[in-house]
Amino acid sequence: PPAMVRGWWWINTPEELYSTLQALHPRGIREKVLHKHLAKHMESLAEMCTKPITPIFELKVEEKDALLEALQQPWQVQEKAMETDHSALQWVEDLEQRVIAADLHLKPYTIPDPDSTRDDLQYYEHDTDPRDDWIVRTKKEWSGLPRIATHPLDLAVLRLANLERNIERRYLKEPLWN
Repeated sequence: PPAMVRGWWWINTPEELYSTLQALHPRGIREKVLHKHLAKHMESLAEMCTKPITPIFELKVEEKDALLEALQQPWQVQEKAMETDHSALQWVEDLEQRVIAADLHLKPYTIPDPDSTRDDLQYYEHDTDPRDDWIVRTKKEWSGLPRIATHPLDLAVLRLANLERNIERRYLKEPLWN
C-alpha cells in the first residue's frame, strides 16, 4: 500500500513483527541489514510488543503549554518545499549568470528570462516510485516524470539541462563532457 512505502511504522504485535520479517527481501541492501537485526533480536522485540502500552507514548495536551499546541498544528510542508524549490531555481539562474560572465557558453546561447520572479509559480509534488533507482539510470536516459511549467523545481531542472547542453565541452570535466 502507498501509505506503507514511506514514513514510520508502528509494530504493535509479535505477529506484525514476524510478518514484517518475512516480507523483507533478502537481496535488498537496507532490507538485508534490517532482516539480520530483526532476526537477531526477535525474542526481545516480540517481548516488547507484548508489553502494555505505557502512558509515555500517549500525548496529553495541557492548556498552558504552548510547545505542545505548536506541535499539534500541522506543519506546512508545501510552503517549506516551495521555498526550497524556489531557492534551487534562483541558484540555477545564478549559475547561468556566472557561466555567461565567465564566457564558458556556446556563442548562440542566451539566458532565458528569469523564472524566479514569475507570479504563477505553484508547488507540485511528483508521485515517484520508491523502487525506481535513479543511480542505475544513465545520463542519456530521460526521467519519466512530467515537467510542470509552473513548478520551480521542474523549471530549475529544465534550465540546468539547457545550460549543460550549451556549455562548451572543452570546459567540462570527465562526467559531463561525453
